[in-house]
Amino acid sequence: MNIIKDIDEIVSLALKEDCAYNDVTSKSLNLEGKNASAVLIAKGDGILCGVDAFKHVLLRLSKKFKFKVFKKDAQTVKKVMLY
Repeated sequence: MNIIKDIDEIVSLALKEDCAYNDVTSKSLNLEGKNASAVLIAKGDGILCGVDAFKHVLLRLSKKFKFKVFKKDAQTVKKVMLY
């Protein structure tokens, strides 16, 4: 059993199911050649996990993604309230 191969297969199936490579909404935004940024926000207090999996999935969509990671897996996160 090759865990990396298994994870890649699961990611591929999930992206295919979500039509990630042929998403009508994304295509209509005409984002080619444009930059964007995002922030992940905790909905509640907890322990962070899945940072590498998150990065892996996004890099499957585009090798151009860059990440600034401020917390590592197994670190605590606090609920963020936005107003």
